[in-house]
Amino acid sequence: MNREITRIQVTPPAAFEFVRSIEEGYEVSCVTCKNCGYPHLDLGDFARKPHKKHFCGNCGNDSIWSQGPIVSTPLKPLHDQFSNSNSYVVPDRELNLDDFDGLQFELWSSTPAVLWTANRPQEKGIHVHVYDKGRRVVDDTYRTVIHRGQNLDRSAMWKNMVNNTIY
Repeated sequence: MNREITRIQVTPPAAFEFVRSIEEGYEVSCVTCKNCGYPHLDLGDFARKPHKKHFCGNCGNDSIWSQGPIVSTPLKPLHDQFSNSNSYVVPDRELNLDDFDGLQFELWSSTPAVLWTANRPQEKGIHVHVYDKGRRVVDDTYRTVIHRGQNLDRSAMWKNMVNNTIY
């Protein structure tokens, strides 16, 4: 490991690819260059297909090999070292948005945290905010969310979020 590295900048593309790799079940690790010691970061197409051979973005070394196909990111050791819980649970809660007719709401597929500091598992589901006159009256993650009589599909929401992400 390179001792000159004293911090990691968490850029939006690096965070996005890390979260996507965890969410989509890719093997994630971090390889470092044997020539210069810098950690390797896969982005874009390289983060979408785990692979064994990695190219150093710092010195250009092209002989960095992982034991198996992985997505490499320096966020993985950070995630593992400072996260209190890297386990996930699907909450046993249901919300019918039709009960909040006329109120504004926001919803999205919950995503894995880069750093999770709570002493409880992360929740995997649909996160919802409902507002009444500007005041948030609902702020939670649900297994099932109903809107206009239909169950919302978390995986479809996840895919839509990914497809709409531009960095």
